Amino acid sequence: LTYIPETCRVAQSVRLVLAEYDKKTPYRDTRNLVVEANEDLGWFQAPANVAFVVIGLLYGEGDFKKAMIAAINCGDDTDCTAATCGAILGIIMGADKISTELTDYIGDRIVTISINGMYLQRIPKTCTELTARVMNRIPDVLSAHNVLAVINDNDTEYSKDYAFNV
Repeated sequence: LTYIPETCRVAQSVRLVLAEYDKKTPYRDTRNLVVEANEDLGWFQAPANVAFVVIGLLYGEGDFKKAMIAAINCGDDTDCTAATCGAILGIIMGADKISTELTDYIGDRIVTISINGMYLQRIPKTCTELTARVMNRIPDVLSAHNVLAVINDNDTEYSKDYAFNV
């Protein structure tokens, strides 16, 4: 929220979710309040969809499956809200914290109708391959932005609490 205008609809929707979560409002009721607050925008708009991701993250309370179900059950653009919620949780928790009940069912393959294969570079077939590609590009991105960093397998000098509160 510190990086977007305080009065923008996304910020307002996220703050609504935070307030309702603090009041222990059931997530479905919070979802309905988000929809009402944004009904003039129509469906598939960022303010509601970002709020639905936040609903999943908060109401999931650290449980990957519970978070995904909450985000998906909000409706609207469920594939995007689920993907965003799942990606954030995966980054925060690590893949090893996602139950095998889900990973065995979902698998590692990338299945999409959104990419038509007309690109010059081969489309990755798995999430593992896509992750490796992204990780391999990090030095180039850091260098392009003049960021002096050492990438290695050592622990970071920053605590997890610090990293998520910057």
